[in-house]
Amino acid sequence: MPDRLDPGATRALAERLISIPSASPDPAGESRCARALLESLPEAVERGVWRLRDRREVVWARLRGGSSGSTRSGRALLLLGHHDTVGVSEYARLGAPEGALVAFQPHRLREVLEERAADVVGISPEVLPALRDALAAGDDWVFGRGALDMKSGLAAAVAALRALAEEREELRGDVLFVSCPDEEHESAGMIAAVGEIARLRNAEGLELVGALNLDYGEGPVGYAGVMGKLLLGVYVLGASSHAAAAFEGVDAAQLAAVIVHRLTTSMLLSARGDGTPGPPPVALRLRDLKSGYNAQTAEEAFAEINLMSTGRRVQETLAVVRRVIEDALEEFASRMEALQPSPDRVAWPGRGTRVLSYAELAELAGERKGQGAPPHARARKATVDARDATLARVRMLARAAGLHAPAVVLYLAPPFHPHIPPGDKAVTLAAFAALVRAGQKLESFYPFISDASYLAWRAESPEELARNLPALDGEYTLPAEDSRSLGLEVVNIGPWGRDAHGLCERVYAPYAFETLPRLIAEIARETLAG
Repeated sequence: MPDRLDPGATRALAERLISIPSASPDPAGESRCARALLESLPEAVERGVWRLRDRREVVWARLRGGSSGSTRSGRALLLLGHHDTVGVSEYARLGAPEGALVAFQPHRLREVLEERAADVVGISPEVLPALRDALAAGDDWVFGRGALDMKSGLAAAVAALRALAEEREELRGDVLFVSCPDEEHESAGMIAAVGEIARLRNAEGLELVGALNLDYGEGPVGYAGVMGKLLLGVYVLGASSHAAAAFEGVDAAQLAAVIVHRLTTSMLLSARGDGTPGPPPVALRLRDLKSGYNAQTAEEAFAEINLMSTGRRVQETLAVVRRVIEDALEEFASRMEALQPSPDRVAWPGRGTRVLSYAELAELAGERKGQGAPPHARARKATVDARDATLARVRMLARAAGLHAPAVVLYLAPPFHPHIPPGDKAVTLAAFAALVRAGQKLESFYPFISDASYLAWRAESPEELARNLPALDGEYTLPAEDSRSLGLEVVNIGPWGRDAHGLCERVYAPYAFETLPRLIAEIARETLAG
């Protein structure tokens, strides 16, 4: 096996993929990267693309295992990745002549970081020692956007496929490889690919026995199962006042900031199902809805909060969120009232701020209009941002319901990722055994957001979700039925490094290009052997 893997070739492929800008959503760039990936696949595999409406391409490949009756089993293992990245605007801070495009030039980026890292705004002094060590380690680290998340993982998968192709007659099943665009945006590639994978399985009579997700990890470690994600929207309706008369109104921006602070530091919302600490909530957007500057406090504001989950139901999560917000608002009201000058101290108008869910708001609007169903707009418009459309719908319903300020409305916006619990079947057992032999661990739940979430469905039905996720079946779709049909166990095993999505993103090359391809091939072989 070792002589069938070429770390130099794997590294070269990774650097070639990194050199192709593919920050989603970028149909042209993502498609160029897809084509380069397609061309890199070994001759022995069947290959093709599944196209999205905007012509972006999901790359698929199939390595057929042993053709003789003694080795042919109908079993198949899925290898999953994505070829898009996040954006690169922060790289302009380096001041390189190439501007932000230096992010796609691993060797040149290393030079620039060596010259300028200590003087760049945004690079914390605390991370400089580790960065200097990585720079001093020479070829041990590859820098660049997508180096860690996750073009090195794709290169490792191609290397593993090449090795497995040389022994395909002995392989006890097939290996499917799928790489998607848009993972960093709305998972449009994966949402389309799930149905195609299910159709391929049905047409070919395959028994899909699990999936290896190839995304990056926090170290040389594997993860069984995948965390889910909710994008929580918080709409705040206040009562504007003159900036010099803060006690006469309720500043929506101030309330939103209080809510974000409390949610993002809540132990209740960061704990996993077993009570152990997990990733805390993170604010992805926070802003008022004023059209410009004036000396008036904000009447409306909103926030979007990233919430990770290991299985808590949506209604339970919203109940916890409501409790956290109500406690925060009660405490804040007391602090505001304490600030009022004596002897004119009266109850601040923000005390008793109402907190309700989107479903409750829709019901209130329907009752006011004498109808049972909320006035949803269901036209699907590909050019409309689903989060903006959701916020617009919340604001419309607030007006239709005659919602009195101050109030807070909780809703869900796209994307939604279901969780997948750790499994105990072939792919998980094979990964555990291979990692133990390598002196590594298999931990529970991949801790980052991943397309692999859609390979099974353990969440509520779309009908239940739609009560608080109003974009569903409008601007947004979910592959719930196909995901439920697949029902795959997932193990994540990918490269590791530092600063994913950051200015100093880098991957540890010896593991990514030597160890990882060998582990992927080993796990694939043992999984298919049953």
